Amino acid sequence: MIDISRDQLDRLYKKQSTLLRAVGIVSIGSIILDLVLEIFIDLPLIADLLIIAVFPLIFIAAVRKDIIPENNASKNVNEVMTYLKKDFTSDNAVNVLYTKIGAAATPVEKIQLICLLSDVYHFRDELQNSIALLNSVDRSVFRDHPSVGLTFYGEITGIYEDVGDYDSVLRAYNDAEPFIEECCRKNYILCSGCVSIMSVVYKASGDYKKALELHDLRSSYRKDLAQKTGNEGPHGFSSPLQRAIYACELLSSAELYYLNGMYDMAAQAVDTAGPMVTDCPNALRHANELSAKLRAR
Repeated sequence: MIDISRDQLDRLYKKQSTLLRAVGIVSIGSIILDLVLEIFIDLPLIADLLIIAVFPLIFIAAVRKDIIPENNASKNVNEVMTYLKKDFTSDNAVNVLYTKIGAAATPVEKIQLICLLSDVYHFRDELQNSIALLNSVDRSVFRDHPSVGLTFYGEITGIYEDVGDYDSVLRAYNDAEPFIEECCRKNYILCSGCVSIMSVVYKASGDYKKALELHDLRSSYRKDLAQKTGNEGPHGFSSPLQRAIYACELLSSAELYYLNGMYDMAAQAVDTAGPMVTDCPNALRHANELSAKLRAR
């Protein structure tokens, strides 16, 4: 079973940070170089454009795959994601997504929209609908579009985990293992997605300690990123969907704490998530179930 270490994730995280800083340095350096050359040489307009605009773009294109995966989001996908920020459980949200799926122009766009509809059904606690949707996906595009493949495997393992079908989690992992192993070496964002999947897989295998270790590993990097962007904690979230996702993360932590016998930490996580789950039936069910388990101890 794949084991992703803190050192591996840290190395990719530092590489991403270094390359992002390098992009900024190259952009600023190009402007400074152009100004210095203008002092000594009357540069034509085309030379100015090459120095200020084209050179930085060439550099960005050269390092882009080492920073982030390909951006496959179409206009339709972006529109749906914007809509879901405020309405992610209603019948109207379901209808909007079915309409968009029917009009999808490419297999990649269709899979992304199916995964978003699966998310909506997951939030609504209609898990069998999510499973049926995901089982209809054509997986042949994943090798050329790894971020789409990771999204799919994250979805399907998460749904099977939620219904308690751990055998199906492990079957999905066995199907995806070579793909996940390749993705976890590419860049930080893909590796972070692999960490989430492997946390679920280790939980399904009964290794709760390793599952918590991986869950906390990804959470620590996400917290660091949230602090840098000013989105730390529920007060930094700008939409109901972001608050719901944050609450679901807390409840995932709480369940792993519970399974590892860390009951005080589990109770604290459930109490923190409680006020944020009222609009999310799935999270509300999980919060109530965990609260009942903790009270019954």
